[in-house]
Amino acid sequence: QQAKSVEPITGQRITTENVREFTDAYEEKKQLNTELKSLDARAQKGKIPRRQYKVQRRAIEIRLETLTRNTNRLKDTFRSSSSLYSDLAKQLDAAETDLIEAEENIKKLESRQSKGEISLETYKKNIGDYQKRKDKAESTINGILLRLREKTR
Repeated sequence: QQAKSVEPITGQRITTENVREFTDAYEEKKQLNTELKSLDARAQKGKIPRRQYKVQRRAIEIRLETLTRNTNRLKDTFRSSSSLYSDLAKQLDAAETDLIEAEENIKKLESRQSKGEISLETYKKNIGDYQKRKDKAESTINGILLRLREKTR
């Protein structure tokens, strides 16, 4: 059996419902990611039982996967639509990439510092740079979501 490839139709019409669904799902995704970080921190400090942590983490991850699928599907629709939505989708992709890179770099830096591979001075200098990049990416994403929300009013 051969899988059908679905070609997005260029110039697809974006409804306010599409935009609302996207922004709601994206906001929920951000909320769940924050919840995951909090859950990880609590588990690391031994505040919750391992079993409970695993169950809660899995539940959040499943919900996140669904939301990610939905936001990606809608983002594809945006990409194949008018230049405004297509442009916003591209900006969102770029900001998400920056955010992920900054978060990964922060994790690497924290790990290297805790192992004593880099000095505290180097750590402090670099962590500030990565934090700025992370903040900038988050504010870009929030700005895009705000612009999209305005379209639904």
